Amino acid sequence: MGARKDPAGYGAARRALQGEEMQLKNQRNYGGPAFAPPAEQEAHQHFGEVIVSCERADLRPLPGGVMVYADGERRLEPLPPPQVPRAEVIDELYEAVVNGRAPLHGGEWAMATLEVCLAILRSASEHRDIAL
Repeated sequence: MGARKDPAGYGAARRALQGEEMQLKNQRNYGGPAFAPPAEQEAHQHFGEVIVSCERADLRPLPGGVMVYADGERRLEPLPPPQVPRAEVIDELYEAVVNGRAPLHGGEWAMATLEVCLAILRSASEHRDIAL
């Protein structure tokens, strides 16, 4: 949710999830016995290294903004932290339900996402590439 992580805690999540990941996730989900509202977001969520290569610059999203690696300079374009975690998801749902606007992330998107997730699991169990 954009909160800072303690570098000394590296690997703790993997160790905690070994063998009981689904049970722990269900406990922490909304309505679960271990649910806690998210703390105030200090930064944008960050899921790992992403680099977008453009004609005159490369862009790298970071928790606090977008790093721009242009032809003659390198600069950070800062972004303020979100006021509401995942506001865009809530807004999209609201627009679909209340205003009848077709969601960007509709059924086709969901099925494609599921297809990718299942292919990842299959690839891991079969130790091979899975064509989609």
